[in-house]
Amino acid sequence: MKPVEYLYQDNFSISTKDADFKKYLRVSSLVNFFIQGAWKHAEELGVGYSHLSKLGVGWIFSRFRIKIEYLPSWPGDIILTTWPKGLDRIFYIRDAELHSTDNKILASITSAWLVVDTKSKRLKRSLPQIEFLTKLEQKYAIEEPIPSLSFEGIPGYSTNFKVRYNDIDMNMHLTTVRYIDFMFDTYDIEFMDKHI
Repeated sequence: MKPVEYLYQDNFSISTKDADFKKYLRVSSLVNFFIQGAWKHAEELGVGYSHLSKLGVGWIFSRFRIKIEYLPSWPGDIILTTWPKGLDRIFYIRDAELHSTDNKILASITSAWLVVDTKSKRLKRSLPQIEFLTKLEQKYAIEEPIPSLSFEGIPGYSTNFKVRYNDIDMNMHLTTVRYIDFMFDTYDIEFMDKHI
């Protein structure tokens, strides 16, 4: 039997669909690389989709904090390192770092995931084989906790987005990366041309 690897590493190539009009990696693509790595690692750890779906439960990516040092440009490659960090009340915490191929840090992520019953949509409070999830709980990509969202004041701008077929994931939810795209789509092209 293969030993459990608590740290998972994967390489991703930045394709044209991952880049914006200035050739920078889109933030949504960066987060998507993290999600793909998290899913692959969960499979290796025995708590991935193929395992949990048999139990009638699944992962929900609830929230995250990200610190971006700089965005690489297309064409290019990035290296993701990710690991589970244990439990915080009902949340399963997972951190990650993304590096360039010359080992410069691009971004750090800390994230909170929930396990839900896929039929009832209710939270499940425990997973089988939970002990490995706490092996690296003292290794931080970001030390600050993930804040709860709070809204103060009056929005400066608001718009409506219609959720379409390509926005929906296999859980029939709007995907995380599309939420991020929607946020960036509230800025006009002139603003995005002058800012990274």
